[in-house]
Amino acid sequence: MVEKETAKHFDDVSKVWENKVWVNKEEFDKKVLDIASLTGEEIALDIGIGTGALAKQMNVKEMYGLDI
Repeated sequence: MVEKETAKHFDDVSKVWENKVWVNKEEFDKKVLDIASLTGEEIALDIGIGTGALAKQMNVKEMYGLDI
């Protein structure tokens, strides 16, 4: 039951969370994407995916996310 309650909590706060400056900063996202040098053929695992805002920008074949 704790897992469902935790998931509901993060669903409820996700829109607020994405708007935090330190979470969804364009400069940070660009640096991460530049360093990753993705070709579009990768299968990626985002550990600590949160709301998935950065993962959605990644040009990959498959994306998996892991979070609490």
